[in-house]
Amino acid sequence: MMAAISNRSVAGVMALGLLLASGVMLNILACSLYSSWWSFFVVVCYVAAPLPDFAMRHIRCICGGYCEAEEDGFTDGDEELPPIREGLMDAAYFLTGALVASGLLLPLVLGHTHVISTIPMLMSLVGGVLVYIAIAVYLHVYHERNYGEDDGDGVPMATFA
Repeated sequence: MMAAISNRSVAGVMALGLLLASGVMLNILACSLYSSWWSFFVVVCYVAAPLPDFAMRHIRCICGGYCEAEEDGFTDGDEELPPIREGLMDAAYFLTGALVASGLLLPLVLGHTHVISTIPMLMSLVGGVLVYIAIAVYLHVYHERNYGEDDGDGVPMATFA
């Protein structure tokens, strides 16, 4: 039974990799086929979007001192953060959201101002949606849970059905 779960998990990671590669490929094709590299700035937004949240997840204990609940990187969500740490986390969430919105809306702005034509705009927009879906599914399924650990019902938590 463990091999079947492992195969499904590997297939899920491969599907997410294919989705991510397809999105980036659409953006590169939108740039290279139509000789306008402006829409490549969307890829910069893909790379930069998770950085504020990633940075705050790793340095949030520094501002409030030592936190035992976050020693292993996981929290139970019951403890209340000091105001400065809560403000920094909110700023990180805001910057992440602003970069995601920029990555999704930049092709529309470039298309509206006729910097790029309609087809590269659509290719870049679809590529952005594919990349963000792949990142969101990965974070939801594999990052927020302890992969492969049992939660008491006999089934590992992070598996694809």
